[in-house]
Amino acid sequence: MVKRPRSHQLEDESWKALWNSIPHHWVLRKPQPDYGIDGEIEIFDESGSSTGLLFFVQLKGTDIKEKSKALSCRLPLETIRYYKSLPLATLLIRYHSPSGSLYFRWSGTIDPYYTRKGSKTIKVDFPEGTSWSEKTPDLLVEYLKFFKRFTTPVIPLPIEFKFEFPDKEVFSFPTSIIESIIRETGRSVSEIISFSSGKCSPTLSPRIKITNDLILIEIEGLKSFNLHLKKGYSKEEVKTKLPHAVFTGSHLYCICLDKLTSLLR
Repeated sequence: MVKRPRSHQLEDESWKALWNSIPHHWVLRKPQPDYGIDGEIEIFDESGSSTGLLFFVQLKGTDIKEKSKALSCRLPLETIRYYKSLPLATLLIRYHSPSGSLYFRWSGTIDPYYTRKGSKTIKVDFPEGTSWSEKTPDLLVEYLKFFKRFTTPVIPLPIEFKFEFPDKEVFSFPTSIIESIIRETGRSVSEIISFSSGKCSPTLSPRIKITNDLILIEIEGLKSFNLHLKKGYSKEEVKTKLPHAVFTGSHLYCICLDKLTSLLR
């Protein structure tokens, strides 16, 4: 008697869950054959008009019951690099069969820094905060507009970066002082880069995140500059090396964006 493998059943369950979760006016396409990308979603508005927004989908299902183990998977580093090279954003989706839940994250947000040296794969986690809800389609649209803004031939300047400080102090300085030092140093490049505080800037915005062991300059899911610090900065270095690191990263960032968009012209 011919039996249908569980892997085939799980794949169909995963797609059914995704079909049932996206708005009915969106279009989901499955390429045949697929080469590293499971599907493509094109967003239409409720009147049936195209918005010009599209994204790729990579769908991974699991039967593991324990969520602490189920909400992660390993992907080849080569595959992650491939996703980041594509002209469209790639959404990674984890389907948890025991609960019928979907979890998601953009491939561009994956940082390979913590991958073991010599490893060819990377662990991809889907935290509880990434569960699919009724608000998810709106969040995806918001992100895709953000993504499109920074992949168009002409990017409006200055690029506004949002400060993000998880702690009240960094390198023994109040974060307000750190922010002030960076702002003052940035006056000379104000026509290219500007700054805003997290409270008054949009939800999605290029960001500068600073902790005692990390300087992250990122346009989420698109490009990022990471400086992982093995040791922090002294009080004197905060006034000299820290602004230099931030603006080196920011300039590299703008150069990367310029090269990226020049390819689209």
